[in-house]
Amino acid sequence: MSGTDNYRDLSLKPASSPFKNNNFEAFLWGNMFSVACDLYGLSIILDISIRQPSKMGTFEREFFEDTLATAEYNIYSFPYPNEVGVIRSTTYYRQLSWRNAAMLYAICVLRKWDPAGAGQAIRAMTNELIVALQASDMNALRSDFAEVLVWMLFIGSRAALDAPHREWILLELRQVIRILRIHSVQELEWLLRSLIYSECILHETLYKLWPEIEG
Repeated sequence: MSGTDNYRDLSLKPASSPFKNNNFEAFLWGNMFSVACDLYGLSIILDISIRQPSKMGTFEREFFEDTLATAEYNIYSFPYPNEVGVIRSTTYYRQLSWRNAAMLYAICVLRKWDPAGAGQAIRAMTNELIVALQASDMNALRSDFAEVLVWMLFIGSRAALDAPHREWILLELRQVIRILRIHSVQELEWLLRSLIYSECILHETLYKLWPEIEG
């Protein structure tokens, strides 16, 4: 049912968007945008729980877990390339790329898994992200959805353990950052905050990554 390019029509988007721009809304199909909204809200809750743990009672913790479980279900429900009825178009692979990045975000950021400790599972997810991006017409993606591409590549960089994966992601990240004329880590963090970003979890990662991006 959800394996064709008509997938975008099968799910209703949220009544309102929490984002300050329409980057995700213009890019994402169907319930993938609902996933983006959930990840955005969960990131805010996570940061509050770290900064002010006393504000996280039983209700808040249950809400966090229930919302994350729903988001993960929608992420995992997105059709794989080998499923019957999937049209393996460029636009499909772009959605698959975002789905893979969202899965890494849910696991490595919201669930706070250490990529090094998770080992093969994270390696496989990172490889799936790269393969999907390579099938997405990167030139057009850089031109039409550069901000979304930055987010996917940044999340991939956090999870990339193997040197070839990391080198490919950093090369692409440098290119798209130049296209967007981002000249400082503060500008990059500002962009990520406008998308989906947990400052408490990702701030240190970003500032350590910036010298690698500068090359």
